[in-house]
Amino acid sequence: MDTYTHRKEIAKYSHLATLQEIEENENKIEKLKNSMSSEQASADKINKYLKSHFGNNVLEFRALEENKAEFKIYRNGIEADNLSEGECSLVGFCYFMAKLQNVDKKSVVWIDDPISSLDSNHIFFIFSLIDSELFENKDLKFNQLFISTHNLDFLKYLKKLKSVSSKK
Repeated sequence: MDTYTHRKEIAKYSHLATLQEIEENENKIEKLKNSMSSEQASADKINKYLKSHFGNNVLEFRALEENKAEFKIYRNGIEADNLSEGECSLVGFCYFMAKLQNVDKKSVVWIDDPISSLDSNHIFFIFSLIDSELFENKDLKFNQLFISTHNLDFLKYLKKLKSVSSKK
């Protein structure tokens, strides 16, 4: 009888361990799904920026399904192999801006020469993206914002930012 009771106890604990393992795996799956939706949301935001702020309907950012933290860039629906330096800067800046949506608003944001490698047509579009995404009702959404640039035309636009203008 002791052997039966002992086997019953082992089966009971084994069953509980299996249930716990199932629950842990379900939690991992849920976290991965949330991560995917977060990364897909970032990809969607980047594509929105590219289309609405830059008029770029050629490039598209897609989160990979098999590896949730990776993306691929497509040009006219075909995977892009070689991006120009300007395209890399543009996509990188859009990615940065999309990821800022998930950052604590008490943060200090530093943007280092966002128009580097971009032609003069993009200067205003970069400025308008910064203005529309980092400011709300004339107030900066973050604790502090630092932007460095070597371009005097871009600097003139930066002086028009809502918080800078309102402190004159």
